[in-house]
Amino acid sequence: MKNLSLSIFLFFISLLSLHAQETATTYRKEKMNVMGVTYSGYSTTVPYSDHKTKQYLVSYLNENGKIRERKNFIEIKEAYWKSKNETTTVYALVNGDSTQSRIWIGHSDNAGETITSAIKGEMENLPFLMHKYHLQNQVKEAEEAASFLSKEIKNTERDGQKLNSRLEQNAREKIRLEQALEQNAKEKIQLEEDIVMNGITQKDKNKALEEVSRQLEHLKERLSRLKIK
Repeated sequence: MKNLSLSIFLFFISLLSLHAQETATTYRKEKMNVMGVTYSGYSTTVPYSDHKTKQYLVSYLNENGKIRERKNFIEIKEAYWKSKNETTTVYALVNGDSTQSRIWIGHSDNAGETITSAIKGEMENLPFLMHKYHLQNQVKEAEEAASFLSKEIKNTERDGQKLNSRLEQNAREKIRLEQALEQNAKEKIQLEEDIVMNGITQKDKNKALEEVSRQLEHLKERLSRLKIK
């Protein structure tokens, strides 16, 4: 729930900043080095991490053309503003940190006015486009969070049902044990009474045995005194 609330909060914060990004034009002319060669171009700053910005930019360029993603740069082979027949080489770079990034798009020396104007137009649109992709990403994360939480809620409900079942079983076992304990107490009293009676019986029988033994000895003695005349 905390992650979902955070995603929704960030979503609305992003909406509040949308108007400011739509109206701001913050690009500048800048040269950058690509594979040891200096290229002219233009750059603009966006308030997203370099990782996220590159992710958004690659998604946008792939949806609108054809690129080749290298380790440190992106080669734009085709775009809606650059056909595959255009000989001018166009590169894109993303540099930044965890809070903001600078997107640079540059061209080779043989670039004509068509390409340079197109890149300027991209610089105008990129802050808005990156914001759009950022919102789409946040919506996706919020949907994933909602889906995850829905599954967690179902799992928690199942766990709750199991716990209630165990509680009911525990209550039944408690009743059974209480009944067994009550029966055990009754049996204990009866056994104690039976032990007392058994002791009395043993004494009585021992006395009877002693009496019989005396009589037996007396009879043996009398028998031994008998003589034939």
